[in-house]
Amino acid sequence: MALIINEQTVVVFDLDDTLYPERDYVRSGFSYLSRLIWQYYQIETGDELWQLFNQGAKDAIGEICQRYHLPVSAKDDLIAAYRYHQPDLTLAPSIQAVIDRLQQQNIRIAVITDGRSITQRSKLTALGLLTRLDALAISAELGVGKPDPTPYQYIMRHLPATQYVYIGDNPRKDFVTAKQLGWYTVGIRDTGQHIHQGIDVSSDYQPHTWLQHLGELQWLTP
Repeated sequence: MALIINEQTVVVFDLDDTLYPERDYVRSGFSYLSRLIWQYYQIETGDELWQLFNQGAKDAIGEICQRYHLPVSAKDDLIAAYRYHQPDLTLAPSIQAVIDRLQQQNIRIAVITDGRSITQRSKLTALGLLTRLDALAISAELGVGKPDPTPYQYIMRHLPATQYVYIGDNPRKDFVTAKQLGWYTVGIRDTGQHIHQGIDVSSDYQPHTWLQHLGELQWLTP
Protein backbone atom coordinates (compact mmCIF):
# COMPACT_ATOMS: atom_id res chain seq x y z
CA MET A 1 0.00 0.00 0.00
CA ALA A 2 1.35 3.43 -0.94
CA LEU A 3 -0.22 6.66 0.30
CA ILE A 4 0.32 10.00 -1.37
CA ILE A 5 1.30 12.42 1.38
CA ASN A 6 3.11 15.73 1.59
CA GLU A 7 3.92 18.49 4.07
CA GLN A 8 0.20 19.27 4.36
CA THR A 9 -0.42 15.77 5.74
CA VAL A 10 -0.47 14.91 9.44
CA VAL A 11 0.16 11.28 10.34
CA VAL A 12 -1.49 10.37 13.65
CA PHE A 13 -0.67 7.19 15.54
CA ASP A 14 -2.36 5.23 18.26
CA LEU A 15 0.19 4.19 20.90
CA ASP A 16 -0.47 0.79 22.51
CA ASP A 17 -0.19 -2.17 20.11
CA THR A 18 0.49 0.23 17.24
CA LEU A 19 3.84 1.87 17.95
CA TYR A 20 4.96 -0.94 20.25
CA PRO A 21 3.48 -4.21 21.65
CA GLU A 22 1.49 -3.41 24.79
CA ARG A 23 2.54 -6.78 26.19
CA ASP A 24 6.03 -5.30 26.52
CA TYR A 25 4.67 -2.70 28.92
CA VAL A 26 2.88 -5.38 30.95
CA ARG A 27 6.05 -7.45 31.18
CA SER A 28 8.11 -4.40 32.16
CA GLY A 29 5.61 -3.52 34.89
CA PHE A 30 5.41 -7.03 36.28
CA SER A 31 9.20 -7.33 36.34
CA TYR A 32 9.33 -4.09 38.33
CA LEU A 33 6.68 -5.36 40.77
CA SER A 34 8.58 -8.60 41.31
CA ARG A 35 11.61 -6.56 42.37
CA LEU A 36 9.45 -4.44 44.69
CA ILE A 37 7.90 -7.50 46.32
CA TRP A 38 11.37 -8.85 47.03
CA GLN A 39 12.56 -5.46 48.29
CA TYR A 40 9.66 -4.94 50.72
CA TYR A 41 8.62 -8.48 51.65
CA GLN A 42 11.68 -10.65 50.84
CA ILE A 43 9.45 -12.89 48.72
CA GLU A 44 10.81 -14.19 45.42
CA THR A 45 7.99 -14.31 42.87
CA GLY A 46 10.15 -14.60 39.74
CA ASP A 47 8.01 -14.54 36.58
CA GLU A 48 4.80 -15.59 38.33
CA LEU A 49 2.94 -12.36 37.51
CA TRP A 50 3.85 -12.69 33.84
CA GLN A 51 2.88 -16.36 33.84
CA LEU A 52 -0.51 -15.56 35.36
CA PHE A 53 -1.09 -12.88 32.74
CA ASN A 54 -0.26 -15.31 29.92
CA GLN A 55 -2.66 -17.83 31.45
CA GLY A 56 -5.45 -15.27 31.13
CA ALA A 57 -5.64 -14.09 34.73
CA LYS A 58 -7.78 -10.95 35.02
CA ASP A 59 -6.21 -9.91 38.33
CA ALA A 60 -2.66 -11.24 38.38
CA ILE A 61 -1.57 -8.76 41.05
CA GLY A 62 -4.47 -9.73 43.31
CA GLU A 63 -3.69 -13.41 42.87
CA ILE A 64 -0.06 -12.89 43.86
CA CYS A 65 -1.11 -10.91 46.92
CA GLN A 66 -3.39 -13.76 48.00
CA ARG A 67 -0.88 -16.47 47.17
CA TYR A 68 1.79 -14.92 49.39
CA HIS A 69 -0.55 -13.44 52.03
CA LEU A 70 0.65 -9.90 51.46
CA PRO A 71 -0.87 -7.07 53.55
CA VAL A 72 -4.31 -5.77 52.58
CA SER A 73 -2.80 -2.51 51.32
CA ALA A 74 -0.27 -4.28 49.10
CA LYS A 75 -2.54 -4.70 46.08
CA ASP A 76 -3.36 -0.99 45.74
CA ASP A 77 0.28 -0.08 46.32
CA LEU A 78 1.45 -2.51 43.65
CA ILE A 79 -1.15 -1.33 41.14
CA ALA A 80 -0.01 2.26 41.65
CA ALA A 81 3.62 1.23 41.27
CA TYR A 82 2.77 -0.59 38.04
CA ARG A 83 1.01 2.44 36.58
CA TYR A 84 3.77 4.87 37.48
CA HIS A 85 6.89 2.80 36.84
CA GLN A 86 9.42 3.86 34.22
CA PRO A 87 8.91 1.20 31.55
CA ASP A 88 11.62 -0.66 29.70
CA LEU A 89 10.43 -0.28 26.10
CA THR A 90 12.18 -0.18 22.74
CA LEU A 91 10.94 1.06 19.40
CA ALA A 92 11.31 -1.63 16.74
CA PRO A 93 13.86 -0.67 14.05
CA SER A 94 11.22 -0.88 11.30
CA ILE A 95 8.94 1.53 13.19
CA GLN A 96 11.87 3.80 14.00
CA ALA A 97 12.58 3.92 10.27
CA VAL A 98 8.99 4.99 9.52
CA ILE A 99 9.14 7.81 12.09
CA ASP A 100 12.57 8.94 10.87
CA ARG A 101 11.49 9.05 7.24
CA LEU A 102 8.31 10.98 8.00
CA GLN A 103 10.21 13.63 9.91
CA GLN A 104 12.99 13.82 7.34
CA GLN A 105 10.28 14.71 4.82
CA ASN A 106 8.84 17.39 7.15
CA ILE A 107 5.63 15.45 7.70
CA ARG A 108 4.11 16.21 11.08
CA ILE A 109 3.32 13.37 13.45
CA ALA A 110 0.99 13.08 16.44
CA VAL A 111 -0.39 10.50 18.85
CA ILE A 112 -3.93 9.93 20.14
CA THR A 113 -3.99 7.52 23.07
CA ASP A 114 -6.34 6.46 25.84
CA GLY A 115 -4.93 6.14 29.34
CA ARG A 116 -3.48 7.98 32.30
CA SER A 117 -1.31 10.96 31.49
CA ILE A 118 1.79 9.92 33.42
CA THR A 119 1.57 6.33 32.16
CA GLN A 120 1.23 7.20 28.48
CA ARG A 121 3.87 9.92 28.67
CA SER A 122 6.27 7.50 30.37
CA LYS A 123 5.75 5.02 27.53
CA LEU A 124 6.43 7.67 24.90
CA THR A 125 9.53 8.84 26.77
CA ALA A 126 10.88 5.29 26.98
CA LEU A 127 10.29 4.86 23.24
CA GLY A 128 12.13 8.12 22.52
CA LEU A 129 9.04 9.69 20.96
CA LEU A 130 7.65 12.23 23.43
CA THR A 131 9.83 15.13 22.30
CA ARG A 132 9.46 14.21 18.62
CA LEU A 133 5.68 14.63 18.45
CA ASP A 134 4.06 17.71 16.99
CA ALA A 135 0.91 17.08 19.04
CA LEU A 136 -0.30 14.62 21.68
CA ALA A 137 -3.87 13.89 22.75
CA ILE A 138 -4.26 11.75 25.90
CA SER A 139 -7.73 10.82 27.10
CA ALA A 140 -6.99 11.59 30.76
CA GLU A 141 -5.85 15.10 29.85
CA LEU A 142 -8.88 15.79 27.64
CA GLY A 143 -11.44 14.16 29.92
CA VAL A 144 -12.69 11.81 27.21
CA GLY A 145 -11.26 9.06 25.03
CA LYS A 146 -11.81 7.41 21.67
CA PRO A 147 -14.14 7.12 19.83
CA ASP A 148 -15.35 10.51 21.09
CA PRO A 149 -14.41 13.16 18.50
CA THR A 150 -12.66 15.40 21.06
CA PRO A 151 -9.12 13.97 20.73
CA TYR A 152 -9.33 13.96 16.92
CA GLN A 153 -10.59 17.54 16.87
CA TYR A 154 -7.81 18.49 19.28
CA ILE A 155 -5.25 17.29 16.74
CA MET A 156 -7.01 19.16 13.93
CA ARG A 157 -7.02 22.41 15.91
CA HIS A 158 -3.35 22.16 16.83
CA LEU A 159 -2.14 20.83 13.48
CA PRO A 160 -4.22 22.24 10.61
CA ALA A 161 -3.73 20.16 7.46
CA THR A 162 -5.34 19.15 4.19
CA GLN A 163 -5.03 15.43 4.95
CA TYR A 164 -4.94 13.31 8.09
CA VAL A 165 -3.85 9.69 8.24
CA TYR A 166 -4.70 7.72 11.37
CA ILE A 167 -2.92 4.46 12.20
CA GLY A 168 -4.27 2.25 14.98
CA ASP A 169 -5.08 -1.32 15.94
CA ASN A 170 -8.43 -1.43 17.75
CA PRO A 171 -11.45 -1.28 15.43
CA ARG A 172 -13.80 -0.92 18.37
CA LYS A 173 -12.71 2.69 18.87
CA ASP A 174 -9.82 3.79 16.66
CA PHE A 175 -11.25 4.33 13.18
CA VAL A 176 -14.97 5.13 13.18
CA THR A 177 -14.64 8.78 14.24
CA ALA A 178 -11.53 9.39 12.15
CA LYS A 179 -13.44 8.18 9.08
CA GLN A 180 -16.40 10.42 9.90
CA LEU A 181 -14.01 13.37 10.02
CA GLY A 182 -12.61 12.51 6.59
CA TRP A 183 -9.33 10.98 7.76
CA TYR A 184 -7.70 8.07 5.96
CA THR A 185 -7.37 5.13 8.34
CA VAL A 186 -4.86 2.29 8.51
CA GLY A 187 -5.22 -0.71 10.82
CA ILE A 188 -2.44 -2.86 12.26
CA ARG A 189 -3.63 -6.46 12.36
CA ASP A 190 -3.51 -8.52 15.53
CA THR A 191 -1.00 -11.34 15.09
CA GLY A 192 -2.08 -12.94 18.36
CA GLN A 193 -0.02 -10.65 20.58
CA HIS A 194 -2.35 -7.68 21.02
CA ILE A 195 -3.93 -7.01 24.39
CA HIS A 196 -7.40 -6.60 22.84
CA GLN A 197 -8.16 -9.62 20.68
CA GLY A 198 -11.05 -11.09 18.72
CA ILE A 199 -12.80 -7.79 17.96
CA ASP A 200 -15.68 -8.16 15.48
CA VAL A 201 -17.29 -4.89 14.36
CA SER A 202 -19.30 -3.51 11.44
CA SER A 203 -17.71 -1.98 8.35
CA ASP A 204 -18.17 1.54 9.76
CA TYR A 205 -15.64 0.66 12.44
CA GLN A 206 -13.12 -0.96 10.11
CA PRO A 207 -10.16 1.00 8.70
CA HIS A 208 -9.77 1.76 5.01
CA THR A 209 -6.89 -0.69 4.84
CA TRP A 210 -5.02 -3.18 7.04
CA LEU A 211 -1.31 -3.85 7.48
CA GLN A 212 0.36 -6.77 9.21
CA HIS A 213 2.90 -4.43 10.80
CA LEU A 214 3.51 -0.70 10.90
CA GLY A 215 6.87 -1.26 9.24
CA GLU A 216 4.94 -2.17 6.06
CA LEU A 217 3.65 1.39 5.70
CA GLN A 218 4.67 2.87 2.37
CA TRP A 219 4.00 6.32 0.98
CA LEU A 220 4.92 8.55 -1.91
CA THR A 221 5.58 12.28 -1.89
CA PRO A 222 4.66 14.33 -4.97
